[in-house]
Amino acid sequence: MILRSDNPMMRALVMTLWFEVIVFWLALPGMLLVDHRDTTLSIAVVTAGSVLAIAAARGAKKGWGQWLGWLVQVAALAMGFMTSMMFAVGVVFALIWVMCIVLGRRLETQAPGQSH
Repeated sequence: MILRSDNPMMRALVMTLWFEVIVFWLALPGMLLVDHRDTTLSIAVVTAGSVLAIAAARGAKKGWGQWLGWLVQVAALAMGFMTSMMFAVGVVFALIWVMCIVLGRRLETQAPGQSH
């Protein structure tokens, strides 16, 4: 499910991805200091997730970026295997992502001039 580029929820989708980049890097100390993961692997995982999120944010107005955004949500959840707090954080961001898509779709199907 993707939104049109002029959808008002597009900004929320893009901001969600940028916040995920920040959260990915904030998870790095948890990976290293709490869960004692390998430094190189942790940095590689965080970097890969960040690059994926940045690419999705940059391409969100083109349909491929939103599809990549769904993959970012999976990556955020998968980071839970590196540090367990990311399972919870990944769920929160995935819920935000889904809500942005759902609300955006509602806006797209709403007739012009119609308000609730």
